[in-house]
Amino acid sequence: MIEPFTETLLTCSTLADVQRAFGAAIAAEGFAIATGRAFFPRAKIQVHALFLNWPAEWEKTLSNERQFLASGPIVREARRRHMPFTWHELKSSGTFSPAENEIWAAISEWGWTDAFVVPIHGPSGYVAMLTMASRETKLDLTYAARMRLYTLAVVTHERCRALRNLIPAPDLQGALTVRELECLKWVADGQTDDRIGTILGISSDTVRFHVDNVRNKLGVRNRTQAVAQLCVAGLL
Repeated sequence: MIEPFTETLLTCSTLADVQRAFGAAIAAEGFAIATGRAFFPRAKIQVHALFLNWPAEWEKTLSNERQFLASGPIVREARRRHMPFTWHELKSSGTFSPAENEIWAAISEWGWTDAFVVPIHGPSGYVAMLTMASRETKLDLTYAARMRLYTLAVVTHERCRALRNLIPAPDLQGALTVRELECLKWVADGQTDDRIGTILGISSDTVRFHVDNVRNKLGVRNRTQAVAQLCVAGLL
């Protein structure tokens, strides 16, 4: 599923193209709305909209009138977490201020009851947030579904980043060794470190060493982000 989707993303020349491709990919999981934003806390322009396919009136109500981005619990949680979460999980995890409860109420007024949120962290406090909203009362996502959606979101963000030139990526072709690329190709294939070591004739510790080197060179937090960058760059 990921490889054909990545190939589709590579044909996208605008953020609107990416939005349509991502929307089509997640529709099978029951999501009708998808948004992507990037936050730069130290930049002159702190918030960049990557794509938004929710109603313009909802954007006005939440983002402008109720300061969704400035005071919203979802954005705050995305800055804190490194793994995906649902609105239901967030609402069940604690109490909220009156202003935050107003935001939850506004979301409910529009008929959206749950969403899957994918935070993506980068250097210097950079955070991107891709949200997939649903009208289902409570999302019941299996672990496999969560990981599939997470990977779709990370690859989608990487294509948006490239199109908007957000956090310019290094020269990947020259930055990585042949062995590092070999290891990441098998990571993208879903193989464990032990299995990759057997395939390449090296130890699992050496595999982890090469994978960690790639993460450090790319400035990403995890393997999924590393694979996404390399896929979009056409190196995997």
